[in-house]
Amino acid sequence: MSTAVVGSAMAYWQHLAQHNKVGNTATNIGNHYDLSNDMFKTFLSDDMSYSCAYWKHEGESLQQAQMNKLDLLISKLKLEKHHTVLEIGFGWGALSIRIAQLVGCKIVGLTLSHDQKAEAEMRVAKAGVCDLIQYHYTDYRTFHESSGGRTFDRVVSCEMLEAVGHEYLPDFYKAVDELMAPHGIAVVQVITTPDDRYEDYRHSAEFINVHIFPGACCPSFGALTAACTAASSLTVEHVQNIGPHYVPTLAQWRRNFMANQEKLKKLGFDDAFIRKWEYYFHYCEVGFKLRVLGDLQIVYSKAANLDLNDTVETELCETSRGLEHFMDTNASSTPIPYSSNMGAFMGPYTPRL
Repeated sequence: MSTAVVGSAMAYWQHLAQHNKVGNTATNIGNHYDLSNDMFKTFLSDDMSYSCAYWKHEGESLQQAQMNKLDLLISKLKLEKHHTVLEIGFGWGALSIRIAQLVGCKIVGLTLSHDQKAEAEMRVAKAGVCDLIQYHYTDYRTFHESSGGRTFDRVVSCEMLEAVGHEYLPDFYKAVDELMAPHGIAVVQVITTPDDRYEDYRHSAEFINVHIFPGACCPSFGALTAACTAASSLTVEHVQNIGPHYVPTLAQWRRNFMANQEKLKKLGFDDAFIRKWEYYFHYCEVGFKLRVLGDLQIVYSKAANLDLNDTVETELCETSRGLEHFMDTNASSTPIPYSSNMGAFMGPYTPRL
């Protein structure tokens, strides 16, 4: 047996050992997000959003594009001041702080990263919204029971679902169903793999889920829908693929990261770490440019939810004109409906190869 085959097999079994059962999840999350808050600050925008930005106009800063993304999520949540919001995986607090400042809702956030929680709480205090935001270090799967059966008007999760793992997707939807009030709305942003390559992908060990995000799995839209149907009463109300916006997001992260090499070394990160992360940014950027990766914003509700009567207007179906700087503008301007071999609603632009 060749060393390549042996190495591939060992990597796959290592990946299996890192699956996100309750006992493993905190370790897997910590292996990435607890590397160093200061390390992440070398490449993220000031708000420390670690997810796809949304570029409306050419020349926008990364910070503005991240605010655009947060505001897009907020618009889909249809928030009012009296609503209670649960954020599953709050990162460094960007979305919950934005909600508190713009709408004035009360927000509860859940995380399994000690470092993120500490940084986020400092940011909440600096923003002056401590009375509106509470953060908890706890697994979302146990929160419904530990909170005494509490429910929320809105549930949001931005690029946390990749950390769940294929086997535990039903657990996620079951938890959201339990935690969401009957009139509630949930919005999930998640990086996805096309359905036609998903089975091969999830049964293999690749660079990202071994070296960058241990135990990670970017699910297909079909896998998400199957898990949601099997484990919850939630229904899909709207889907938008903002994946093309990850191309400029990752490119800017990479430029920021590489411009801070000396600072990274002072933080204790060596050349091997820097090369690995440079490759990570390149690897993902190409994946989104070739559309072998998507990034979906999915709106869910329960049956007979009248709060959704005037939701899903034109803005939610548009792909930003700002992507003309990065994408081919000769494609059709008509949004293409969902197709299982595409894995998402695709916007009007196709990447320049």
